[in-house]
Amino acid sequence: MINRWDLRKGPVTFIIDPSTPMQWRSTVKKGVLKWNKAFAAAGFPKALAAVAPGDKDWPTDYSIGDGRYNTIYWAPGQAASSASGTMEVDPRSGEIMRAHVVLTGTLFAGTLRRFRSIAGPKGTATSAASGRPAANITLDEVLGQKVTLLVLHEIGHVLGLRHNFRGSAAVSLDDLADPAAVAKWGLSGSVMDYLDDVVRANPADQTPFVSTLTVGRYDVAAIVYGYGKFASDAKRVAFARKTAASGLLFCTDEDADQADPYCSRWDTSASPLTYANESVGVALASMRATAAAARRNDGVSALDASSIILRGLWIASDELRLIVSWIGGIVPSRTGSGDADGRTVTPVDGATQRAAMDVLTAAMEPVRGVLGSATAAEFGPLLLARACFSGFEPEPADYDCFGVRSGDVVGALRHERRLLLNRLTDAPR
Repeated sequence: MINRWDLRKGPVTFIIDPSTPMQWRSTVKKGVLKWNKAFAAAGFPKALAAVAPGDKDWPTDYSIGDGRYNTIYWAPGQAASSASGTMEVDPRSGEIMRAHVVLTGTLFAGTLRRFRSIAGPKGTATSAASGRPAANITLDEVLGQKVTLLVLHEIGHVLGLRHNFRGSAAVSLDDLADPAAVAKWGLSGSVMDYLDDVVRANPADQTPFVSTLTVGRYDVAAIVYGYGKFASDAKRVAFARKTAASGLLFCTDEDADQADPYCSRWDTSASPLTYANESVGVALASMRATAAAARRNDGVSALDASSIILRGLWIASDELRLIVSWIGGIVPSRTGSGDADGRTVTPVDGATQRAAMDVLTAAMEPVRGVLGSATAAEFGPLLLARACFSGFEPEPADYDCFGVRSGDVVGALRHERRLLLNRLTDAPR
């Protein structure tokens, strides 16, 4: 059964609650309306509407928690996730009756931490080329793009769509570097994927977008499949098969981060191995730019430098864990009848597995590797750790914990090496 709205009753209207900061209300509203691009393909060009405080059609009887309306709230402070979307569904028909989206302050905290880990001293997203600015993307622009992406993602959920962790594989590295292509179809085939900021090593490849700002090709196909009018069920099934054959594939939570390396959370592009290796270089370049600024006493505090460097190390390690998935990976057919040779699963080819192993071996090299002693010597003197109680280890020092001590860079590197080896030898994977 498909959970979906009955659009015969008119457009689905979302009320943007006054808790939403004024700075972001128009961004949230535009994010909702961007889904009409997909609904237009399904024959409903004005399926969604959004109303913000001050709009002429704002309901005068609205109050916070009013169950009569579909709402988008903004919760200040930290939460377990950046956003969530929930809906009330009639179990007899699958009709979605009401929906609510909550955005939280965690969105900004998490984005700020990651942005600082890939940003140069002047606060613009940087490439790996000596910390040069990439497209001069400011923090406010990064936050605005992230708000748009989260709204697109959560609205997608309350339209009936599940996660699609295969979405990123629908966009090539060439398209990722094409501003016109990204503006039209985004950085992923689906906003229902988990997507990290896209910052390229080569400034020439960097577009003005670090987050995707429009529904992707898969999203349009999914809305057409779920809401479009087909002459028969057979026509609908034929449309689904044609969509899969075009390369717009699907995998969700039950499939993610297992044997299929394309079905991974937080990976990027149709060449995720190449991109992940590139992103390790981006993280290292930012760490070195930050370290150089700290040594010059160039406006970077010791706490900030330590936090940025350690988080950069974590980003590099996360990318290396994505690379591990290509070693011993298999790619299942998702068309139902196998590939051209009738195979339902295909092992990752030997050349790709060797390339992944080469990257991992270089990173694990005891002296010169990213996780080796040279990294410890280069960044260790700048790392600080919390001296007050924390349930997490290692954790960077920050302004909410003024008790600090020298950071255990060797322990941090050993920790990341252990995670990589555990991932590599994980039997279920």
